[in-house]
Amino acid sequence: MLQKKLYVIPFLILVTTLNAQWLEPINIFVSEEEYNDPVTSLYNSELIVLLNRQINNTPIDVFILRYNGEIGNTLINVSDSDLPSFNHSFTIDNSGDIHVIWVEGEKYPTPRPIPTANALYYSKQTNDEWYSPLLLYELQEYEIAIRRINEAYTPLIDSKGDIHVVFTVIDSTGSHINHIHTIDEQWHINKHVQRGVDPNLTKNSNGKLMLVFLEGVPDPPNIPIDINSVLFSYSTDKGKTWSDPDIIHQSKQQPAFLPQILITRENIVNIIWAKDLTGDTFPNAIYHVYSDDLISWSQPHIIAETEGILFPRRKAIVDPFDNIHIAWWWLSTFAAGAESEFFYSMFNGDQWTDPATIFREKTPRGIPNIEYSDDGILHLLWEGFYDSDEGLFYSKKDISSSINEVKNTYDFSLFQNYPNPFNADTKITFTIHKHTHVVLAIYDLLGRKVATLVDESLPSGYYETTFSATDLASSIYFMSLRAGSFIERKSMVLIK
Repeated sequence: MLQKKLYVIPFLILVTTLNAQWLEPINIFVSEEEYNDPVTSLYNSELIVLLNRQINNTPIDVFILRYNGEIGNTLINVSDSDLPSFNHSFTIDNSGDIHVIWVEGEKYPTPRPIPTANALYYSKQTNDEWYSPLLLYELQEYEIAIRRINEAYTPLIDSKGDIHVVFTVIDSTGSHINHIHTIDEQWHINKHVQRGVDPNLTKNSNGKLMLVFLEGVPDPPNIPIDINSVLFSYSTDKGKTWSDPDIIHQSKQQPAFLPQILITRENIVNIIWAKDLTGDTFPNAIYHVYSDDLISWSQPHIIAETEGILFPRRKAIVDPFDNIHIAWWWLSTFAAGAESEFFYSMFNGDQWTDPATIFREKTPRGIPNIEYSDDGILHLLWEGFYDSDEGLFYSKKDISSSINEVKNTYDFSLFQNYPNPFNADTKITFTIHKHTHVVLAIYDLLGRKVATLVDESLPSGYYETTFSATDLASSIYFMSLRAGSFIERKSMVLIK
């Protein structure tokens, strides 16, 4: 039986992370017009912001704003349409080209906060020049609506530079996920790849596309949607065919909200979603699971839980050291003037830090955008109020010391067994630098495996296990530790 002997580092990480302070927020954009729903990305230390202009409570046009430390009001109109444009998202490729998607809806005689989406558009900027908007998808006569594309879910760019976008279309038979992608800059569509809503797409280092989404059962024409289970599927042929969905979490009667899928450099797949635990239709908890083989998944872990409302729109990111960072906001009710609070947490591959308060008694709206730069800075941007001021607010926090502490906590090591030589039983210890699949096995002089002590995914830490050789003859044996690409062997002597 494998036993964990010592595990103290997450406590140190928790203290370091929570003691780091966020800088006092500054308003980076001032305008007499109303802009909201900002989404962000970071490129060469410049924060790129995509946001909506609101006219009479209706989203009109999608704009882009650049922030490099200087407050400015320079906006570029990306959508440039007379129709409501909203649910925008974007990504930046390695060359700095910006790829934007958004949906457009119908005009109504009276303003409506969320028009029905009936078309999906795309544009990109290259060499400081914006392309004219391209219509990617338009509703067919038998279709009812394009379900909202969550702004935290960016278009995906694969290793060949092809772009992938997933979205949900609802018709009289149910909710269907469509996959649109480019091949040599030509757009193609794979329709109805899965049944469900709120899809989020990523890929691993081998090019496998991975999709997380919610089970959805619409009831036309009003289209209320019962969103229960969190589902996962993948494709190995650029989205032409997809695996049968696996149920990651069965939500039963309480709905789930807006799943997000993230992948680390070691191809650890992480899924995060919000959930209603009380049956009042609003989320009050955030869940997380992960897997390194897409076969077995960790038990769901509750990142945060509250008696109030955890606003479901949130964004998580993975830094270069495979830590996950997430920010969200909580409010007591949806009533005007309700108490609200920003929270932050980090997952280091082993456990989540306790939720830490960023700001209290403010009134944020939309997504709390969080980004990480290579100098160890976390960047936070949101739209709302701060100290009675309304606008687009920015703050940052230096977590480089925390990241270095995580990075330097453990190496991959296999230590000499004790006692050695031994009679019957001996203890073997090893350390794991980061979460990975670990195999610890014993071999004889002829290279035959005589025992497997460990064969499972383990988080970083210091481990100890006992090898019992009661059925083996006196001889020299070899213990072998394989952890990801790391391999180490040591000899030991059994004397009876």
